[in-house]
Amino acid sequence: RLDTHNGREVSPQFDIEFPGQEPQTFQLTIYPTVQNDSKHGAGFKKAKGRGRIELKCVSNPPPGLPEVGVRWRVGRGSFAKLPRGPVLHNFAERSCCGLSKSEQEWDFKSAVDESKTVMVIVEVAPKALVNDFHGAAGASAHTGGVPAVAAVATGASGRRSAAAPRASTSSA
Repeated sequence: RLDTHNGREVSPQFDIEFPGQEPQTFQLTIYPTVQNDSKHGAGFKKAKGRGRIELKCVSNPPPGLPEVGVRWRVGRGSFAKLPRGPVLHNFAERSCCGLSKSEQEWDFKSAVDESKTVMVIVEVAPKALVNDFHGAAGASAHTGGVPAVAAVATGASGRRSAAAPRASTSSA
């Protein structure tokens, strides 16, 4: 799908549990880097597989939802890019979270693996565990707690799958 004129790729919805809260429903979206204002100027083909990732809380989060750290990774194995973030975010105040403008562009095409897919992973952890992101360098489990991990794979061949089990950000 990175060779199409599509204006975005959206993951299936998945739930994340926050300590003391009801599960909240989320979705990952990847957007191509806009190249121009023409009809297909905002598609993955024109963007040469480059774009940004956004994590959106699609449920209506309660006001007491805690601030969390969010980190993104693209690719797996030898195609993996260095993780970016974490970004501190409160989904009760703003439903969408992404990287800063200076960090947001990814080269998804260079992260396409042998199976013709690119894995996009987002990790969400309680604010108290954000420092553990730095020491984990790609691990999905961190000392003192379990971050929520959601992944979506999208392929140049048009295949798309998701691995987003019900996740929890509670402390261990």
